[in-house]
Amino acid sequence: MRSRSWNNSASKIAKAIADREISTLAVSEHFLKRCRQFDSLISAWVNVDEEGTLKQAAARDAAVGVCGLLGGVPIGVKDVIDVQGFATYAGSKTRATEQPARKDAAVVARLRNAGAVIMGKTVTTEYATMDPAPTRNPYRTDHTPGGSSSGSAAAVGAAMTPLAVGTQTAGSLCRPAAYCGVAAYKPSFGAVPTEGLIPLAPSFDTVGVIGRRVADVKLAGAAIIDRDLTTVGRRGGAVACLGAAAYRASVPEVQASYNASRNILWREGLSVDEIELPVDLDQVVSDHRIVMAGEAYQFHGHLLTLPEGVLGHHIGRLLAEGQDTSEIFVRDARERLSIAREAVWEALSGYTAILLQPVPAPAPATLGATGPTHYLVPWTTFGGPLIVVPGTLSADGLPLAAMIGAAPGNDADAFDIAERLASQLDILPDFADAFSHAPGDNQ
Repeated sequence: MRSRSWNNSASKIAKAIADREISTLAVSEHFLKRCRQFDSLISAWVNVDEEGTLKQAAARDAAVGVCGLLGGVPIGVKDVIDVQGFATYAGSKTRATEQPARKDAAVVARLRNAGAVIMGKTVTTEYATMDPAPTRNPYRTDHTPGGSSSGSAAAVGAAMTPLAVGTQTAGSLCRPAAYCGVAAYKPSFGAVPTEGLIPLAPSFDTVGVIGRRVADVKLAGAAIIDRDLTTVGRRGGAVACLGAAAYRASVPEVQASYNASRNILWREGLSVDEIELPVDLDQVVSDHRIVMAGEAYQFHGHLLTLPEGVLGHHIGRLLAEGQDTSEIFVRDARERLSIAREAVWEALSGYTAILLQPVPAPAPATLGATGPTHYLVPWTTFGGPLIVVPGTLSADGLPLAAMIGAAPGNDADAFDIAERLASQLDILPDFADAFSHAPGDNQ
């Protein structure tokens, strides 16, 4: 079987399985082979359960007529989320002796019910913060894949799995997707249950999905939020966008891609208006940090008693900030964020969606950092759905991307706009060219 016949597309794989054109077992064998071939270069996986994957796939094939929305599509799960039979290490030495989870997290249970085949656990930065993991960017292995869902994005970018689960508390799902040339869907806050997730900051923690294309994360997204994400008969609408002042850190190629996205939406028959938000985004970023640190300390503050060197620098600094911050200070920051959230969605009430930049530049040339989060933090804080739309390659051969946001609960509207944008913007290869073939691969 040829990977390019599926285009690494979860939606196409699900249809092919449903139409009996390919078997779930053959699909799983294909992606397991790619994991064996390429993960030594990328380090996207904590573990790949080959035996369990094949057993699940065979069971799906034997269940004639029982397909489900995901119909046998393989998927990786970020290692801050419980999967029965796997220890959840959260990328940390502090959990090295953790015992296997006794049951699936709620989101994993939903994926299994939808027919997904759980391949294994993908790498995360420590406790889903910013201490870099060993994962590398599939487009340039000396560049960061982003974080904290680094393994999930890189595994999809190198076509080792068509889908992966990630989480976002600041920018942890959308940033690695943008860096690795794949699509991401962060649902509206609260749309996916977080039972079985190691928390970082429950005021923001959101489970989402990564796939190669917008259509793929739409399919998986419908499974994890247990709701249809299709709009019927909608063609018009208005989209907001932000001016250059909001994106003063962006490099010229990112700004040019953003302008191209605006033009695509305009050609799609949408009105595109440049607006100024009625909030100070820098203050939102600052207040988000205060609340995140305070909540992280509530859950993980005991880790500060460990010997020096056991805990990563960034998670340690975050917990120390939380320890030093009074509850009143956290409460005041939370109230300011609530006011800002209400003001933003009131200002955007006449728009179907907003076009955003997820990152100011392509993936940085470092493995010692995961990239800036300040473009993403406000929109995570505001609680609406976010969809990363892959675009083109930069002059240096690194992915560029756009992002669509919408008001909380308007996930289907966001997908309507994102799919229309993707139809013309997304011209990236099916997966990073360096991983199209391995030595001795006859695909």
